[in-house]
Amino acid sequence: MKRLIVSVMLVGLMNVVGCSSRDAGSPATALPEDYLAGATWTYSMDGGETWTDEPPFLETDGQIADVISRTTFEVDDVDNLAEVHLDAYLYRPESWATINGTPIQGAYPEMIYPVIRGIDPAILKVGENELRITRTWAKYGDEKEQVPPTSARLVPLAASDLAFRTGPVLGAFDEEQFSITCRTNMVAKVLCFARPVDGGDTITIASSYGLLHEFVVPREGNYEYMLEAKLDDALCKTDWLDAPDWNDVTDGSMRFVVCADSQSENPAWGKLVEMMIAQEPDMFIMCGDMVSNGLDDAQWEAHFFDSARELVAETPLYPVEGNHEMETPILDDLFYTPAERGRGLTWEQQIGDVQFIAINGLEDYSAGSENYAWVEQVLEESDAKFVFLLSHYPAWASGQPASLEPQSDHTAYQARFALMPLLARYDGTAMVAGHWHVYERSEPTEGVTSIVCGGGGGWLEKLAEGDPGNNPHVQGYAEEHHYLVFDVEGDTCTMQTISVDGEVLDTRTWEAREVTAETE
Repeated sequence: MKRLIVSVMLVGLMNVVGCSSRDAGSPATALPEDYLAGATWTYSMDGGETWTDEPPFLETDGQIADVISRTTFEVDDVDNLAEVHLDAYLYRPESWATINGTPIQGAYPEMIYPVIRGIDPAILKVGENELRITRTWAKYGDEKEQVPPTSARLVPLAASDLAFRTGPVLGAFDEEQFSITCRTNMVAKVLCFARPVDGGDTITIASSYGLLHEFVVPREGNYEYMLEAKLDDALCKTDWLDAPDWNDVTDGSMRFVVCADSQSENPAWGKLVEMMIAQEPDMFIMCGDMVSNGLDDAQWEAHFFDSARELVAETPLYPVEGNHEMETPILDDLFYTPAERGRGLTWEQQIGDVQFIAINGLEDYSAGSENYAWVEQVLEESDAKFVFLLSHYPAWASGQPASLEPQSDHTAYQARFALMPLLARYDGTAMVAGHWHVYERSEPTEGVTSIVCGGGGGWLEKLAEGDPGNNPHVQGYAEEHHYLVFDVEGDTCTMQTISVDGEVLDTRTWEAREVTAETE
């Protein structure tokens, strides 16, 4: 796989250090690092009628108050400004901000924004400006509590600060097209160039100006692609990168890697990514909990994409939704899946000899439900040699109760008593999930393997030494960070579980399923 190289070009000048460097094409008038450096704040609890120099106190149990923090700052130059970022850790509806009376907010009201990007510099003026931040505070208990002092940064940016923030991220692909998503750190236009590797015309697709960009590239054969972000005279581009080749997954052989539960800044995640890249997989499946809190905008880079940047730039990423994604609305922006219009983390696709079915196990998949009927229809119509059901929530795990009831853990209950029997009826291969931060392979009597691969970088679960837990079907178990690699060769599919130290923890081989009357 090619190594991802990001560069910046500005009026013919190339800076190979990185897009975010301010050395190339800096404005004639240097911009400050932070407009709020040395700022002093005043506070109000009565809607701005009166102000104090110190943060106020909440004094009664159950008291809820909107506290406004106010400061002023000077701006000497607006001509060289391309954008302003507010670093104040705002989350709505409990906090919001205004600059000179203009509201400052992120794209989605449900989300937490440590940094608000894309602020139009037109709201600033030469001379004195005012920033107000309002936060809702609640007090519980008898002791009075002082509201924490306000801390914030207001960072001006020039066009030369343009960079790719997220991605590029390859998504769902098939014989006729492949997909890419990315985010820029500033409001910009992005051009996608795609060309046949054997020569031919280059396709050019342009996004609208924004922070989020999506491309679905039509093709015939094997292609490579490049992204180029544009803002005024600044260009920020990737190297030419390999697009997924449909022929690589339809020639009777295929390799895919699977992981789950990165959800932290643990260096183990980055090491696992490097190991997965070395496998040169055809696709990458992530079974949920990519971040600790999917509503926190900054975690998508810190917990997942920063480490996975090289992997997802040339390996299609197929995601599964976990509980820590928190049903964040940004999922549709970051990922393009085989679902309708590329939107949604419930999807199915047959790729080569493998049928993949991805579900959100928090939803209703009990027997007789609409979701259950959808899975059954996919199974009925699939003639794939191997079938994998992908969820975040496993059917069998040692950390689950030995005797499940629907009300105790409905995700495990419906996986064990509805989905696994359904898979067995159609000769499914395995159900693969995360959630429990261990590796565990179970072989229940129904004949469908249950795999837990939750060792992607989050903290590891610990059972008492020698205690198999509440799972009588355990055939492989390890409390180590790990990933899975699957190799399909003709009528066999072999899985290896590989630890972060490179040790093979477990192996399993399946033979191709028999096509029954129900699957013909």
